[in-house]
Amino acid sequence: MAQTKKLLGEIDQTCKKVQEHLKEFRSLFEKVYTLQGTLREKAELDLRWQIIKLKGMSGLTGRDSQSAPRR
Repeated sequence: MAQTKKLLGEIDQTCKKVQEHLKEFRSLFEKVYTLQGTLREKAELDLRWQIIKLKGMSGLTGRDSQSAPRR
């Protein structure tokens, strides 16, 4: 029972973090499409950085993030 409560707490924390980062990602995504020129390029770099950050939070780093080998 204690393990279940702990797991539910961890799930809640993870969901909250995902929500926070999703809001930030959406705002950057909208900014990219409203800007022009060099400002747009800078915003695209920020957006890429956020994607990398989100991938790191998901635990999909290294070999885990790569697709299965093709046959």
